[in-house]
Amino acid sequence: MDLYIGDREWLADTSFTPKNRSRKYEEYLHSIFWALPKEHRRVVFLLGQVGCGKSTLIDYYLRCYCPNDPESKEYYDRKLVINVDVKRVQTIERFNKVFYRKASKKIDLKCKERGIDYQIEAEKYKDYELLVDLKLSDITKMISDGFPNGVRPFKYIVLCIDNIDQSPVDVQDHAIQIVRDWLEPDSEIDLWQVFFPMWPDTFEKLIKSGKMIIPPEDYLEVLIGQINGNDFFESRAGAVSRGIENDGKGVIYPGEGDAKIEEDNGKCVKFIRKTVYKINQHPSMIKFVQDITFGDLRRMLEIWHDVLASDAMFYYYRNIGYEMVGRYQIRDAMLTGFYHVHHKGKSGILNLYYMIEEPKCERDLLIGPHVFFLLHKKVTSYGEVCECLMDLGYTKKAVYQTLDNFKKYNFFHLTEDYEVLRFFEIHKDVINAYEMLHVEDVYLDNIAMTTAVRKEIKRELKRTVAFRLDDFVNRVETTINFIKYIREEEEAFCRVSKVPDIAHKDRFKSRLMELKLPILWRSMALSYYKRLSALSKERYYLYNAKKVTEEWWEIILNNGIFTGAESCSKWYLMPDDDMNNTKPIAAVSPTENDGEESVRIKTGNGATIILRREKHMGNEVKIDGDIISSAVGKEASVNAHDIVTYKTIIEKSDIDADLKEKLVEAREKIEELDLSQNNKDDVADDLSELTEEVSKTEPNARRVQRSWRHIKEIAPTVAATLSSAVNIANLLGG
Repeated sequence: MDLYIGDREWLADTSFTPKNRSRKYEEYLHSIFWALPKEHRRVVFLLGQVGCGKSTLIDYYLRCYCPNDPESKEYYDRKLVINVDVKRVQTIERFNKVFYRKASKKIDLKCKERGIDYQIEAEKYKDYELLVDLKLSDITKMISDGFPNGVRPFKYIVLCIDNIDQSPVDVQDHAIQIVRDWLEPDSEIDLWQVFFPMWPDTFEKLIKSGKMIIPPEDYLEVLIGQINGNDFFESRAGAVSRGIENDGKGVIYPGEGDAKIEEDNGKCVKFIRKTVYKINQHPSMIKFVQDITFGDLRRMLEIWHDVLASDAMFYYYRNIGYEMVGRYQIRDAMLTGFYHVHHKGKSGILNLYYMIEEPKCERDLLIGPHVFFLLHKKVTSYGEVCECLMDLGYTKKAVYQTLDNFKKYNFFHLTEDYEVLRFFEIHKDVINAYEMLHVEDVYLDNIAMTTAVRKEIKRELKRTVAFRLDDFVNRVETTINFIKYIREEEEAFCRVSKVPDIAHKDRFKSRLMELKLPILWRSMALSYYKRLSALSKERYYLYNAKKVTEEWWEIILNNGIFTGAESCSKWYLMPDDDMNNTKPIAAVSPTENDGEESVRIKTGNGATIILRREKHMGNEVKIDGDIISSAVGKEASVNAHDIVTYKTIIEKSDIDADLKEKLVEAREKIEELDLSQNNKDDVADDLSELTEEVSKTEPNARRVQRSWRHIKEIAPTVAATLSSAVNIANLLGG
């Protein structure tokens, strides 16, 4: 256990003072475990967020810390320790089988360890619960009668039920009931200590449900914090170094072209130490790994292992020096690891565009980012995600498959599992990390080569390696071609004629306009252009990479994908009814000569079309870059980013005077908030959605509540203003 890290953020609500600061939680658990009878709480709920290392902590404590304490070792050896992992156990029947089978095996092993020839033939008993009861009854009788050799196998049981959070509520209740029964004075089982590693929200729900049947005087809550990210990385790096030193063999790394170079272990150890030093110069990288994994130790280990095993990092170290290594190179090592490109099945970082193995249509490519968008908008159940995306032509199977994949990568964890609905809690740190990553140059360069695409597109996407200068031209052109492919697929997605039969075309139109899905290729192109523009000014590739010339840079930087992105809107504002020259809307303005009953629309490919205003429909005009409808009260799209336009539209609308006043006041308060522009934009987006919904003839209360909750999380004062409106208060249930 030399890789174990005990130093954590201290969150336990206690005045306990440890002797060893690096083992404070272990010492605290030890004080609980060996407390005097009057002070001893036999049940401990070990509470910590997903991936913070609850299981690792309790495993280390029971398997290493306790057995090696000289003062208590003899007494600890007399106890039977049963550590049961019930991860993915979904039924009571399955729980009983897993729990009692593990208990039965542990009893047999303890007896054998103590030199007692005792075993009941398990084959005779299909019911493991009965088998465990028989064994414990026999052992209890032998304790009272005296063992033949004078040695007891055990007197007390120490129990740990791990990962119970991931089981349905009825299974959780059943586990609590078993522990409650075993705690009874007349039970043949003497429980010394029970540990429940658990998420805080699971414990809170258990208490609020009234199903906590263990008496308060018998249990204790212990809140544990995250380990230090720097310590974790350095611990892993140190272990790898020691392994190489002890092995005594050389390590093979790539050279130029297909050549292979064998380095002696001394140089490899030096490389690892320099890598640790280099990464410590980029503390944001360590935070990024913690955020994108939600502090999940296993996934953090995967990513740091990939960095230290990366061919790219060793190539930089050996050939060009670490002064050339920066954000791009370190992030590339995180994405590629053992491989030269991102590997879908092996990487600790998810490719958002690779959810379906063999894509047959544009929806197979776009389902990942569209699910991600809904999570970013705080949609919190499988059922609600399905409701949104099935209207857009996605299948329930594809949505569930994608959500399961996201769950695997810690985007959220389930809180309630009611078959169709399946509620979950979103991990904001993970969402924010991918929000930043998904348009980064290094991420685009990797997914462009590895995402499953149609065969005719695949020919334009060439495999390259980040650390080979001569691959630079192909790498850039491949990513640009991939962004163009994303644009084509998004345009196909918006065509009403391409909507699958499973979705109603009118629902598709209304849902697309309601959700305001972001135009993906636009943000990709703008981000990638920014990187290329900076590289062209540095001139490093101009002097060092083949095929890179001034003319090449000019052609690349003037590529149509970049110029089109600059004039393109952020969102899809209306579906494309298959007019040949239309693309995602870029700008809308009144026409000069077509009269007041028409608007001119500039499209993503530079074309312009005229749309006639229909009777009773709102006018869409472009004001300071925002497209905002004036049809509040007529179920049209509203954008609250521009305060002047928003206030004008609300004032001219026919909605209730009280509601009108509170909406305008709420929008004014957004301007006064001491928040980042991104957070203000999020609040404005939520206000837009809330405004659209409350202005409908029959507003959906659930949607209003969802938008209001999102606003409250970021801007409580704005939420308070909104809830003071009578109409909104009624929809909120107030």
